[in-house]
Amino acid sequence: MNILALDTSMGACSAAVLCASDGTRTLHARQVEMRRGHAEALMPMVQAVIAEAGIEPRGILIVSSYLPELLGICDRIAVMCRGHLGRCHDVAHVDEHQLMLEATGAEGLV
Repeated sequence: MNILALDTSMGACSAAVLCASDGTRTLHARQVEMRRGHAEALMPMVQAVIAEAGIEPRGILIVSSYLPELLGICDRIAVMCRGHLGRCHDVAHVDEHQLMLEATGAEGLV
């Protein structure tokens, strides 16, 4: 079992992966002291600890409101609005404007 943990509270940004199998536990972690820039620093940090742990991800769920970052690192994206998960898009065929329409519930109004 692998557990990914993230923390962007207060004055630090950190990511860690705990790998547990056959009674062995290994922790791979990164932390950077910072007051701002957590959103930009977090994804490269996550990618680094996953690579360091030697994990071949089958899928990663990323929750973020920073669309340029999501469109840059994801191959598929879905929007949740008012508790409902929308359809899944290939990022090559969607843009920030369309995603914002879905996120605000205004897609059908245009």
